[in-house]
Amino acid sequence: MKKIASFLILLILSAPATLAQEPEIDPVSQQAADLEAQVRKLDVSSVEGANALLELVELYHDNARGFGLVRAGKAFVKAHRDHPRHKEIMLKLLDGYLILSRNEDVVSTSRQFLEFYGKDAASHRVARHLAEVLERQGKKMDAAKVYEQAWRLSGTKDQKSGFRAVRLFGEMGAGGAKDCGRLALEMLGKLKGRQALELGNYSFERCSHGNWNRKGCIALGEKIIAMNLVRDAGRKAEIHYVVAGHLWGTGQRVNALTHYRKAWDLQKDDEGYLYQLIAVTYDGSGKAAQLKPLVDEYGRRHPSNQEIFGRALSNLAHAHAREKQLPQAVAVAARALSHNPGYRDLAIYYVRWINEVDPNRLGEAEQALRGALSKAPAQARHFIRLALALDLYRDRRKDLNRARGEVRQLIREEPVNDGRIASALSWYLTSSPDEGTFRREAQELLKYAQANGHLSHLRSWFQDWVKGKGGEDLEKSNRNWFRPEVKKLNDHPEIKEWVAFDKAIGSNKPSAFISLSKKLNTERKFKRFHYELGYDYLRYAGNKDRPLAISHFRELARRFPKDSTQASNWLDASQYGTEAQQVEALRHFLQADLVDDATSWYQAISLAAKSKDAGLLAQAYQYLTRAEDKFGKSLTHFSNNYSNLADNEKKAEADQYFARHKGVDSSNSDWRKVVLLRLADMDEGARARELDNLRKEENDQHGAYAGDYADVLFAKEDWNTFIRVLKEARDRQDQLPFRPFSIDAGKVSSWISITRKNEEISVEQKRSLLEALRDLGVFNYSVFAELALLEKESQEKMPEMERLKAMRAALLRADNSSHGWNVALGFAQAALSSGDYAGAATLLTGAQAYAGNVSSSYKENGRALLAQAYSRIGGVGMTIDKESPLAPLMEILLQLRLGDNERALQAYLEQRKLFDKHRDEMPLELILFAAES
Repeated sequence: MKKIASFLILLILSAPATLAQEPEIDPVSQQAADLEAQVRKLDVSSVEGANALLELVELYHDNARGFGLVRAGKAFVKAHRDHPRHKEIMLKLLDGYLILSRNEDVVSTSRQFLEFYGKDAASHRVARHLAEVLERQGKKMDAAKVYEQAWRLSGTKDQKSGFRAVRLFGEMGAGGAKDCGRLALEMLGKLKGRQALELGNYSFERCSHGNWNRKGCIALGEKIIAMNLVRDAGRKAEIHYVVAGHLWGTGQRVNALTHYRKAWDLQKDDEGYLYQLIAVTYDGSGKAAQLKPLVDEYGRRHPSNQEIFGRALSNLAHAHAREKQLPQAVAVAARALSHNPGYRDLAIYYVRWINEVDPNRLGEAEQALRGALSKAPAQARHFIRLALALDLYRDRRKDLNRARGEVRQLIREEPVNDGRIASALSWYLTSSPDEGTFRREAQELLKYAQANGHLSHLRSWFQDWVKGKGGEDLEKSNRNWFRPEVKKLNDHPEIKEWVAFDKAIGSNKPSAFISLSKKLNTERKFKRFHYELGYDYLRYAGNKDRPLAISHFRELARRFPKDSTQASNWLDASQYGTEAQQVEALRHFLQADLVDDATSWYQAISLAAKSKDAGLLAQAYQYLTRAEDKFGKSLTHFSNNYSNLADNEKKAEADQYFARHKGVDSSNSDWRKVVLLRLADMDEGARARELDNLRKEENDQHGAYAGDYADVLFAKEDWNTFIRVLKEARDRQDQLPFRPFSIDAGKVSSWISITRKNEEISVEQKRSLLEALRDLGVFNYSVFAELALLEKESQEKMPEMERLKAMRAALLRADNSSHGWNVALGFAQAALSSGDYAGAATLLTGAQAYAGNVSSSYKENGRALLAQAYSRIGGVGMTIDKESPLAPLMEILLQLRLGDNERALQAYLEQRKLFDKHRDEMPLELILFAAES
């Protein structure tokens, strides 16, 4: 006995100080213990057993004893499926699972309830809980389906669930697009106004993306237009254009043409819409008479785009030919040759058509083709050469010498890598009339290849030809002679240099190549050498070597002084050079042709400001305005450009720059930055009035402006107006369910923190402020206000079960990593300090379930706090986290409080090692039991 007594004393002394005076069992726990004892004596499937379980469930639910509620509720639900109160107990059981954050049980029990009682009024609420848990588990598709179910169970009144279902279906990509479109289309029929437009726009985009749901996109686009949801002509044209593309893709060409036409009718100046209308009119077997006015219109509106105008003319020429109107086809083709001779093989067909009209006009064709050579874009001239060589001289005039001469000239013009040129070269080599001619011409080709090592495809064409066997003896002999000569090419010094260059560029490992840099005797060599090395130094080299890009782009820009692309590349690279290099690149950029690139405009303004040269900054600004006048205004880098002007004594230019961009896009965050910069100079009253006006404008920044205005009101402690402004902002955002809420989360966090600490305002006023901040619904931050309102001393009249459920639900409004975890942990610690052990346990188990994407150190800290909460929760129905390493030991304590010493002893013997490891964390009651055992 003395040994046992000494052991008990040691155990008591070693227990944590906070546990030294374990309170006696409370009345609720005593009542529960009595009922549990009664249940154990009864058959739970009997009427008496049912009544005892019902009384126990009521007791546990009324007192928010989660673990006991789950055990008793589960036993009743399983044994009494046909009992009149089965549905009621299932809902109470679900409450128990919720406050314990036992997600798998929430899922299974919710699904069972919806299966058994799908028509009950509570089914909508159950479905909503289920969807939220599934979404938090990352099961988006399942969550989307259940959100849709919740929407239907609400009688389609729960729009938030419907919107959430559409969004999650949309986020599932191709796998969810069909459901996204189907549900959105159904919901559109029940909505109107801004919400309908937002729903339509989101689902339309998701169905269109990647052609995931063409039919859905078509139906949605036509529905949006039929409902007249879109008033902006540009957006309406865009919808018509997208719908047309999907109609075309599904074979509905007549309807597609109608929509393409409507798109262009709404935006006559849009070059892309007009050209696409021309292209599909041709592809849809449209008549030349239909195409001609469209092609003429393109030529009138967009004369500078040769390449696209050539395509339009080619379509018209082919349309005439399709209708056997060959004279007209020839006339139109002749116009198109200098614009785009390769589109739809126009140059080749031109020769064929003119030959069919009158073979005697082939001289006219020759003259037209040669005339077009000097006018056509350099990268397209080989199409004309091929038409001359093969279709005109070889096939029509049977003049093989001139045909071969044209191919020879084609090869000497640094041919592009085109299979048609390879075929022409193969014919040229094969058609050589004799051995001497072949060897002489082959030697010329070899010398050209040696001198142009950058044309690796030319060497490949030679290699492909010599691999062939040949038909006649002469051809076989020629191939056999040419084969070793081609092989020798790889040993030529210049070719070796270009091979090494290609290898370096292919692996993004640039080098100097000094010898090769002295052999850039053609424009293509020069461009390729300097551009490839400049690009690789700029994008792939380390910080030390990145400035080496500057000299390469400088060479290109100086060789082509008016080329806007070369000038902007040099400007971009100069950022890594000295100030002198930057200024040199900037001065060159400002005299070159205008570039359509807002980033280059910003770089020019930035470098000019950095140089402190007022004249240079004025020139850079003038360049920007001229570029915007030509290409369109842009808000990219807007605030940086404005600040560079305003901060460098260019206030007038900054004001002008701001005025020029009014109305471009008031939803742009960079625009708002400048607005706030300009407001900073106003007095407080004027600034507040302006912010009040700005928040009322229709744009995506309304929330941010509301936050700016609310911040002024908060500082003035104008609480009523502050609350009203936040409510109006939230109400407006609810009309934009698929757009981000732009209010500054940092401001929200600050307001909540200051409000909670403010001891000078009344309890009622503090509550009103926190409720407004909670209802603002800012993810990751409004949760602070929500949990503050749920602290026990603030919710004395709220049923405990509802309070704990609300605490658990609040954690879903924070992320699943460190932020969400810290929110839960902070409030759990406060709850422990105030004696709210059930609240602390709910928050900590919730954190483990909903914010578990944290390191092990976080979790260990959470388990230690959870152990404290468990140790202080009174009563049989204590909360026990199944994932906690202490859970088996808490089960022992549970059995003790239920009066089942036999089970407690058995559990203790099984977990003795675990007990010894965590003895210092155990309640005194359990330590004493272990000592006695």
